Amino acid sequence: MQFNSAQKQAIESKQPLVVVAAGAGSGKTRVLTEKIVSIIDEHFHDKGSNYGAPINEIAAITFTEKAAREMKERLASRMGEKAEAAGNREEKRFWLAQQEEVETAMIATFHRFCRQLLSRYSRYAEENGELAVLDETEAAMIKAELVEQLCKERQFANELNQLRGGLSLFALKRSLVAVHDAVREQRAGDDAISHFSPLYMWDKQINGAICEQQQQVAMIVKAVKRAAKELPPLSQLSKTEQKHAQSLTTLAQSLQLAANEEEAVAMMNEALPSRVQKAWQESLPSLYVFYEHNWKPFKKQWSERNQVCSDRGLPLLKAFVTLLQAFAKRYADLKAQRLVADFSDLQQKAYTLLQLPKVAAACQSAYTHIMVDEFQDTNQVQLQIVQAINPAHLFFVGDEKQSIYRFRGADVAIMNEMAKKAAEINEGELIHLQENYRTAPQIVELVNELFAHVMAPGGEDALPYATSYVPLKAGRKPHTNKQALAAFHQLEKSNEARSFASLLQQTIADGMIEVEGEGKVRQAQWNDVAVLLPSRTNLPELEQAFAEAGIPYRVHGGVGFFEKQEVIDFLNVLNWLRRPFEDAYVVALLRSPLFGLTLSDLLTVNDCKEEHENLAVFLAKEEAPSLFANHPRLQQALKQYGEWIDLFLPFAFTGSVKEGLLQLFELTGLRYAVLSDTNGIQRVGNVEKLIDLFAQLNTTNLETLCLQMNRYIAASKNVPEAEVEQLEGEAVTIMTVHASKGLEFPVVCLPYMDQKRRPDTDAVYFDQEWDIVFQLKLDDRDPISTPAYFQAQEKRGKQALEEAKRLFYVALTRAKDYCLLAAADLSERRSWAEMVEAANEQSPLSAINWVESVKSGENVLNI
Repeated sequence: MQFNSAQKQAIESKQPLVVVAAGAGSGKTRVLTEKIVSIIDEHFHDKGSNYGAPINEIAAITFTEKAAREMKERLASRMGEKAEAAGNREEKRFWLAQQEEVETAMIATFHRFCRQLLSRYSRYAEENGELAVLDETEAAMIKAELVEQLCKERQFANELNQLRGGLSLFALKRSLVAVHDAVREQRAGDDAISHFSPLYMWDKQINGAICEQQQQVAMIVKAVKRAAKELPPLSQLSKTEQKHAQSLTTLAQSLQLAANEEEAVAMMNEALPSRVQKAWQESLPSLYVFYEHNWKPFKKQWSERNQVCSDRGLPLLKAFVTLLQAFAKRYADLKAQRLVADFSDLQQKAYTLLQLPKVAAACQSAYTHIMVDEFQDTNQVQLQIVQAINPAHLFFVGDEKQSIYRFRGADVAIMNEMAKKAAEINEGELIHLQENYRTAPQIVELVNELFAHVMAPGGEDALPYATSYVPLKAGRKPHTNKQALAAFHQLEKSNEARSFASLLQQTIADGMIEVEGEGKVRQAQWNDVAVLLPSRTNLPELEQAFAEAGIPYRVHGGVGFFEKQEVIDFLNVLNWLRRPFEDAYVVALLRSPLFGLTLSDLLTVNDCKEEHENLAVFLAKEEAPSLFANHPRLQQALKQYGEWIDLFLPFAFTGSVKEGLLQLFELTGLRYAVLSDTNGIQRVGNVEKLIDLFAQLNTTNLETLCLQMNRYIAASKNVPEAEVEQLEGEAVTIMTVHASKGLEFPVVCLPYMDQKRRPDTDAVYFDQEWDIVFQLKLDDRDPISTPAYFQAQEKRGKQALEEAKRLFYVALTRAKDYCLLAAADLSERRSWAEMVEAANEQSPLSAINWVESVKSGENVLNI
């Protein structure tokens, strides 16, 4: 197999610590696979080697089960090749034996690795017996039930009353679960929450806030002195300007006499003008720049942060920690009682077990090599598990520019820190894989031009969670002589989705995009196109626009399963069947596509019934449809409703739940209606998936089924749509950027590049540095914050912005042959569109074709 020089360096390095920073499309999976093969090969040829090892002494940790399966398949294939090329029978038998052991080798996700570690060393663990593992939804349902109970108990009434002034009950419950989960992912130690001390947290935050105030005041004092030093001669100034200049000079000299930070700020408040004149940009530039860029932001921050100096927030912190600890204990006790564990438990228990010297030594002996793929997506607990084992050789592979799972606890600072360490120590090596074999050279050029501006340059002052950009190299030959293979289109602001659909429809119809496949260049087809969304906020309107434009599409990995119309419609049917005389369920059913009544229709019905008469009772009357002879469509719908009452009520399962619900799906006509709609196969699959979920609830009582499903829906976060078989070449793929990671497409479209990044709005959250922080408004007075709330919020905002840049990088580097970029507003702050615009202003992006406008519905491009 052929490898470039950097890939060979990574494969052949025998340093105890190797960090491979693998850019997009650089062949990191091939390198990781070949690295394992090379370690095994050395073990065969040199039995005394401290580096060589058989497959069962290598732990390769992946991010997903799919990645683990693919790596096992690649390794089995390579070992088969090694056996075929063997020089003698002994070597052939060796590789065939290694091939057989691949299936049982430790090539797994962190969770599976931890589970096997717990199983292997169970004699040292506190729990007896095998733990069943809860999936995310099961765990969420249990937590929701426990926190609900907790918030009803009298023993916590005082804590609840204190917090309810600033938090709704819903927000409080959500915060308790969110903080619990964040601690479990980011703080190693099974008992971390039980050791929380509100007083310790408060003092730590106060000391941190004081330290930051000192630093901020020192910086502003330094800025005052610099501005005073750069003042022009007084003779060049007007009398008013001379007065302000003299005040600044006197202030710079007297600040050194200030007894503390508060006195220094008071002196500045008194000496500095209340505002500056625009004319001072010319006459007093140093004062103007200092005031606008240093003093105004500092003054605002100082005012906000000094509001937290009182101890009003300490009782609230104590109340929250009391509830949090009670919830964590009950959740832990319940899991122990049921002999179950969630995913976080597997990591925490593995870390706790590794604190025993016997277990750590045994693991170190068992695994001479630990390799971690997608290292940029690890969290603090996972890193500490690996460090606790401390194997002879560590091999980390990842791309800090593709760290996009902060919401799961992933911390890009871990890879940044480890890369720095590998570069600095004698027994370490940092290797950059920069050659991109996926993407056309013209797009690689665009990525380099753009992200050299968007991402930080690195260096000593770089933030630990920022990403410095190392340029990619084009490893693929161009498939066309066009200078640019990316186009930026400005869409109609009033109808962005339809505007984009028109653009895409005409672009494909006109054969404007060329793609390469199987060594040939051809015009792009629908199945070559992937539309990547920064979030699924705009997915419904995009689906509607595609349907109107006649663009075939499928939503891949869509996580808004319970928001799909067909799922809602079937749930409406079931809710009506269990409560047919509750008006809310009757209205929901009648307004569904099965009956198609409008709000106006229902108002007409309401006018005909008695004032206090129940709607459901009125509609159940045999004569009800005859009252609407002047409204044929409405009359027909009400006749159908009467037939449903006779056909389905009272409802009871005669066979299995699955059989009964599938029959209901057919008899109501919903299956036909859904199948006839756009993307019908996918929609039918979604309802059938919902039916499978119901069948797993192990009850034939419809009331119980619906109540359990409602709890399941409330607890579910990212339930994907059903996986259905799609015919080749039939549709555009729509997915989120997060779902696209690790994939590649001939054509990538990025609409909604002007979408605002959704801010973090949690009132209470866990910060790795400051523990629990919050800001609550209990009354008409100023909000109550923990002392380090503003520091944590500022850091959180910067982290989110850095991740938005990385998400953009991931989106753009999925493209092989062409990128279609689109936005309505190029100036939306901190959006991808603004990043492109700012980079272009600084240095024109030669690898983009710029398009002025696209009109929706008319297929008109102004090129």
